[in-house]
Amino acid sequence: MHQNVLTGKPASDGVAMGAALVTFAPIPREEEDSASTYALADFQRAVKETRDQLSQFQQSMQERMAEAASRIFAVHLAILEDAQFVGRIQEEIEAGVPVQKAIHAVTDACIDVLSRVEM
Repeated sequence: MHQNVLTGKPASDGVAMGAALVTFAPIPREEEDSASTYALADFQRAVKETRDQLSQFQQSMQERMAEAASRIFAVHLAILEDAQFVGRIQEEIEAGVPVQKAIHAVTDACIDVLSRVEM
């Protein structure tokens, strides 16, 4: 029998034994077009438009639901306002990496780092 020991902050004391199912799967991606016509300006415009939409969603949720429901939008906004995250993507694009590939490379690197963080 294979045994994994998990660590973290438990909700209550105790031990759990049994079969586990891992439900996280890689995000499916469309095939990247190496001849993509997207440029740095397209990426920057998309970031701005996404920020605007997320701000609107957040405001709408705060007005209609509990503040906790709007926090998910705040987190996504924080990611788009992270100069280091967006800056790394822009640097990749400026270095000649296609926009989609630059986004995937930087987000994959962030996911890798965060997946190794112990809570």
